[in-house]
Amino acid sequence: MDTYISTNTGQFGNADIRPVGDWDCVTTTTAEMQRQLGYAARCTNGALEIRSPAR
Repeated sequence: MDTYISTNTGQFGNADIRPVGDWDCVTTTTAEMQRQLGYAARCTNGALEIRSPAR
């Protein structure tokens, strides 16, 4: 998650959907979406999932 967040270049659109190693990561695009989902970013690898909390 740290690698994903620290390497955001803006070239992947608002949702910043992109792979990081073996993980597929995405950010929520609005404050309302973060509130509804409860996270600002999420990475998945098969059945594993990690989230960065909404701020």
